[in-house]
Amino acid sequence: MTGEMYQVNPEEWPLHFGIAEGLKKESKKVEVKPFDYYQGPYIVIGDDITVGSCPYKIPVQNMGVIRLWLIPDEDGSDFVRLFREDTEQTSEPFIDAEMGINLAKELLK
Repeated sequence: MTGEMYQVNPEEWPLHFGIAEGLKKESKKVEVKPFDYYQGPYIVIGDDITVGSCPYKIPVQNMGVIRLWLIPDEDGSDFVRLFREDTEQTSEPFIDAEMGINLAKELLK
């Protein structure tokens, strides 16, 4: 496996989809988009801008696009953090979708 991700599904990425579903009440358009198997998918709020063709689509940074990435916590535990790409803000560590939704809302303020 070289890492390309063609599609993403809720069974394989439940935390991403749980957070995205919770954010849909706040934003018109929220989607989980494939990136690669090593870094995982990302959550995009609003419209997304990518370059290239599938499976090598590269997310263009900045340009008003809001993406949330789930990244491992520094301590090596099962906890993760949200990283907001456009502002380079990172959330507190969390382990479930409910906590992730609340932290995502804080990052989106």
